[in-house]
Order: sequence, then structure tokens, then C-alpha cells
Amino acid sequence: MLSFLDVSLIVLFFVIGGFIAYIPAMKKKGAALDYMLAGRGVTLPVFVMVNVASWYGGILGVGEFTYRYGIINWFTQGLPYYIFAFLFAVFLVKKIKSKDLLTIPDAIALRYGKIPALLAAILIYLLTSPAPYVLMTAIIISHIFALSAGLSILLVCLFTVSYLWFGGFRSDIVVNVYFFILMFVAFAVVVVLLYSQFGGLSFFQAHLPPEHLQIPGNASFAYIIVWWLIAIWTFADPGFYQRVQSARSASVAKTGVLISILLWFLFDLFSNSLGLYARSLLPGLADPAQSYLFLADKYIGPGVRGLFYAGLFATILATLNSFFFLSATTFANDLYYKTKDILLRGPETESPQMSTNIVSHTRIGLLVTACISGLISYFIPSVINIWYVLGSVCIPGIIFVLLSVYYPKFSISSGYITLEITLSFIGGTGWWILRNYNMIQGWLNEIEPMITGLLIGLIIHTIGYLYKTVTQKNNIP
Repeated sequence: MLSFLDVSLIVLFFVIGGFIAYIPAMKKKGAALDYMLAGRGVTLPVFVMVNVASWYGGILGVGEFTYRYGIINWFTQGLPYYIFAFLFAVFLVKKIKSKDLLTIPDAIALRYGKIPALLAAILIYLLTSPAPYVLMTAIIISHIFALSAGLSILLVCLFTVSYLWFGGFRSDIVVNVYFFILMFVAFAVVVVLLYSQFGGLSFFQAHLPPEHLQIPGNASFAYIIVWWLIAIWTFADPGFYQRVQSARSASVAKTGVLISILLWFLFDLFSNSLGLYARSLLPGLADPAQSYLFLADKYIGPGVRGLFYAGLFATILATLNSFFFLSATTFANDLYYKTKDILLRGPETESPQMSTNIVSHTRIGLLVTACISGLISYFIPSVINIWYVLGSVCIPGIIFVLLSVYYPKFSISSGYITLEITLSFIGGTGWWILRNYNMIQGWLNEIEPMITGLLIGLIIHTIGYLYKTVTQKNNIP
């Protein structure tokens, strides 16, 4: 049970966080560029803190994954993201920063037109749903205050939307700096505390199943490969894109991503260690998704326990803020404006003017996103399933398209791009349905939906590229 001191620290965390988040709204700058991208003036220290903090919203999933499988969590949820983030920094940051566009679909529209941009926007809107993070925050609130799931979800949405409504991306930035500091302090303190009490590697070796300290452990290589493929999403992560565009310069963004990798490694060390402590000290939990919570309740004393819960909230809310605002931006800039252009047969200018209109439509997007994510959180209370399914069926339709946008040598015609986005999504979704309802058997059942979608996308893109090469070589119009 949480003590009065613990609850007081948690309440104080929300009070301070809310105050900090409202600071940009108090300044009343009001300009659209300031609201959407913080005036493109984010400095290196702030970029690093926001970039790192925005990465860990699935912290309860990290605890569950480590509890169930051990260090394979780091091998699937850490290492591949370091690699792809490094490649992103080296090969894409400068190209992204050179185009003063608001979103990924804007970049796609510039090269391929309205229809492919709108299709990509639909997939990105699904991928940036804050529903898993709303759910995790609500789970902790319910655990602490014994509130119903529905009321907890409502409180989470109201808290987040309220300051993003007024402060926009600047509110996201300033409060995430606060969250960054708190999450590192809280996790570091608890790891040191448990290490001093129980020890490290020798303790794990004595209390964990051997496969928890091995690779691949209990997981199959096919399962591992899919998680590595999902990590390719780093190349098309709209959060990365938004933060790069908000940075003061390309060098700030590139250096910031590289420094972020080192800090991700450090925080992964903390979070994975706590997952191993939970499995060692609390074997046989019925709900491993709450392993951190049970660990805190039983093995962390008053005061520090409250700090740790505040750190958990900070870790989740940092990503929740970012995804809420990303979803709202995608709704306004991409779904609304691009649909309107297509229906009204507007001009080929894919990005709306950075005026007060985009701000008002983004605020509408916040409300729509809150409603949708709240309903998903209430009716589909499974964080890992949401990640796995959406990542598997949505990512294949975007990856090759985006790479061809920034490397024009590999661009193809808009017709092929439209086909690629559509069939990759349909193929992956269809394959997931077939496997989920046991409609395919044998070795075919081992093929993951994401592999199907990527293969379809690669085949179509290759055909489109070969067609372009042949027509250019033979001067065919």
C-alpha cells in the first residue's frame, strides 16, 4: 500500500508538471509556427532531453517483456533502435531538415501528390495513436487511487489535452524536460537501492530461469526478426521528424540523436534491471504488465516508492504528450486539409498555410484523438497487442515510400506508390486475419504479417523502379 507521503509526492508531481506545461500558454505567443514547431529554435540540450524522454512511453510493456523473456527485451526493444537511430542521424536528418515541411505526408505529397500523401497519413495516424499510453497511465492511476478504468482514462485525456490545447508543441517540450529529469532520477535511485540490498548478476543467476539471461531465451528467432523489422519504423517515425524540424539546425538534430542513443542505453540498463529484479523477487505474477508496480509496493520503502511512481508517470506521459500532439497534427495538416484538397480539387500545394487555421484544426484534432484513443484504451486493454498489430500492418506501407522521397534515385511513379501503400497494408492485414483465425497451417503460419507486407511493398516498388528505368532508357513518355 502507498503511504500518505507516497501519494503526496505523486500529487505534487502532477501539480508541478501541470504548472510547467502551462508556462508556454501564459506567454501567449500565438503564432502558428511557434504552436506547431516551437519556432524551429530548439537547442541541443532540450532536443536531447525531449527526444530521449519521448521514447519510453511503453515502460510497463518493458517491465512485462523483461519479466516474461529476460534480456531478450533489450535485444529486441533496445539494440535495433540504437542501430536504426544511428542510421537515421547519419543519412536522413540533414535531408529532412532541408525541407521546411510540417509532416511526413507533406514530404510525400511534394514528390508523389495528394492521394499517396493521404493514404500515408491514415497509416501514420494509426501508428501515432496515444491509446497504449493512455491505457498505461490509467492502469497506474487505478492501481494507486482505486478509480474505475473509465474514470482514469477520462482524467488522463483531460490532463494532457488541456495544456496541449493552449501551449501546443512548446508545452510538450517544456514538460518533457521535467519528465526527463524525473524519470532518470527515479529509476537510478531504485536500481541502486535494490542492488545494494540484493546484489547484481550473481543474484539474477541464482533466482532467474537460465533462459532469462540468454539469447534468444524463450523467444523464437522469427519473433525476434519481426521486432527488428518493427524497429525500422525509426526511419519513418513522425516524432523524430517533428523534433528534427523543430531543432535550431541540422547539426543540432544530428548530434542530438547520437547523444540520445547513449542515454537510451543507460535508461534501458535501469529499466531492464528492474524487470529482472521483479522476476527474481516476484515469480509467478498473474499480470506481468504490472511487475514494476508490485515490485515497488513490496520492496521499495515510503518516499522512494512515491518517487518511483512519479518516475513511471513521467516516463509514460512524456510519450503520451508527443503522440497526442502528433496525432492532432496529422489529423489537421494531413487528414483534414488533404482530404479537403482532393474533394474540392484544390491546387497542388499540399501543406496548408501556417496560419491560425492550422492551430484551430489541430485543437479539433486533439479532441478527436482523445475520444478515439480513450475508446480504444477502454475496449482493447492490451498494450503489447496494440503495438504489435499496428506496427506489423502499417509500417510496410510507409518505409520504402519515405526512403524514395529523400533518395529520389529510388523514386517511382505516383500510381505505383499508391498501389504500394494500399496493397502492403491490405496484404499485411489480410495475413494477420488469416493467422489469427487459424486459416493457414504449416510453415506458412510461421510467416509474420509484417514480412508479408514488406515483401508486397518491395515487389511493387521494384517493379515501379524497373519500369521507370526502362522508360527513361528508351525515352518512352
